[in-house]
Amino acid sequence: MRLLRWQAGKWERVVDEVAQEVGWRLLVDGRLLAEVPGSPWDPPELAVGYLYSVGLIDEARDVQELQVDEARGEISVVVAKVAERLRTWRARGASPGGPNGELLGGDIHWEGQITPRDVLAATRMLRSAGIHHRRTGATHAALLQWEGRTEVAEDVSRYSAVDRVIGRWLLSGEGRQPRLMAVTGRVGRGMVLRAARVRCPILISRAAPLSAGLRLAEEMGICVIAFARARRFSVYTVPERVTTGW
Repeated sequence: MRLLRWQAGKWERVVDEVAQEVGWRLLVDGRLLAEVPGSPWDPPELAVGYLYSVGLIDEARDVQELQVDEARGEISVVVAKVAERLRTWRARGASPGGPNGELLGGDIHWEGQITPRDVLAATRMLRSAGIHHRRTGATHAALLQWEGRTEVAEDVSRYSAVDRVIGRWLLSGEGRQPRLMAVTGRVGRGMVLRAARVRCPILISRAAPLSAGLRLAEEMGICVIAFARARRFSVYTVPERVTTGW
């Protein structure tokens, strides 16, 4: 779009790219479940990841039908045993705003370790994959790594970026436990809940952690690494998951 920019002491007319945002209306069994902020591309992976994150599905096959109406900004899904799932979901006190702690299934046990090189490589991949961020400065990115595969997704919402990459993991059908998640957004409770939902033992962020997120990560046994940029990072919880050698 065309705009006026003040730079170096003078006005200039420029053309700039602006990130597109859609308030996707997510309908489950014909009823509105939530309005999910997101980018316009690949709505199925966003919907599947979101439904998994909030606990309405346990695998991609639970979504029996999915239709997208781009003109209306609607994603309509049919979920297996939807009435039973919705009753259980509401009884847990879950909400469309994010995953519920009761879905997480206890501490996350993982015997492996990663190196500082692994941490910095993940943050470099986040940065290099951020095509839309470089164009607009308005998107977040999320990375999920499991055996033999790494995926990165972008979205205008930091949570939707994570839900997208979770959706991609589910739709891959590989069923392997993720070993590492990396994000550009802050590590709050909602971000840790999403990492816990996929049983991911390590959560890396280029941004800052929040106290509620760190408390939950400690309880769940998730290693939180924040301020991961260039050649530095800080390990806040479960430090034994990162080797001291390079």
